[in-house]
Amino acid sequence: MQQLDLNAIARALADSQPFTDYPAPHERLFIDSPGLQITDAGLIVPDGPWSVRAHPNRKGVDTSLLDAEIPTSLPRASIKQLHEWQSAGLQTDQFNRPLHPHWRALLNDKRIGLPTGVGMLYRYGPNIAVDAIVYRHNEHGLSFLVIRKGDTGKWGFPGGFAEPSDAGFVYAARRELAEETGLHITGKSEILYRNLPIRRRDTLHAWIEIIIILFHIPEDILQQPLQAGDDAVEAKWILASNIARMDLFDTHQTYLRIAMRRLQNKAD
Repeated sequence: MQQLDLNAIARALADSQPFTDYPAPHERLFIDSPGLQITDAGLIVPDGPWSVRAHPNRKGVDTSLLDAEIPTSLPRASIKQLHEWQSAGLQTDQFNRPLHPHWRALLNDKRIGLPTGVGMLYRYGPNIAVDAIVYRHNEHGLSFLVIRKGDTGKWGFPGGFAEPSDAGFVYAARRELAEETGLHITGKSEILYRNLPIRRRDTLHAWIEIIIILFHIPEDILQQPLQAGDDAVEAKWILASNIARMDLFDTHQTYLRIAMRRLQNKAD
């Protein structure tokens, strides 16, 4: 991780309040926090004000979607997961919880630090968020399928978190698309963008990884009527020229620009 990256993370954290029920900036875990030990396997992580437990976002959620809050030993069902983390090069702590890939740089920076535990997320390690970008060409030009989110009121691309039962990232994106727009799709797809942003929701043990899927859908399928559902209160096609001027959710304007460049290159 470069110093420019750390500077950008520090600015983003300084410009926002801590996430709900997360520790204040000075209470996060740092490399010199009392009790923290570096081992060959990773870290021994002490308890402290940096620990996030029983976050409200996890309440009432199907337990099959949740990892244990504070593991004292690795459950048998999670051994495969542990192997996957280790194969991905992730280190672990004394409870076999995975450590953020950039933990050393983040804990060493006094402007950043990290909370510990699973936080507001459902699972330890990377929590994959997928977004589906679906486009069409007609006599009016290039359009994209977008939704208006019920919680923020902002427009953005359909998407959400992948679930353990999903048969891969593309399947997860198709499922989210169907739930939020009513559009059931087939056809070719490609991973357009993949990123591991570091935001105020991320912890030492659980973080969000973003995967953007671009779908190339036959025109007859795109004629299906749209019906907003799940987290979306509205779904519709909007011309690319109009979307480019909208205040989209989070970093979805960046995803739009990447998609338009990809489609332009494809056309060339």
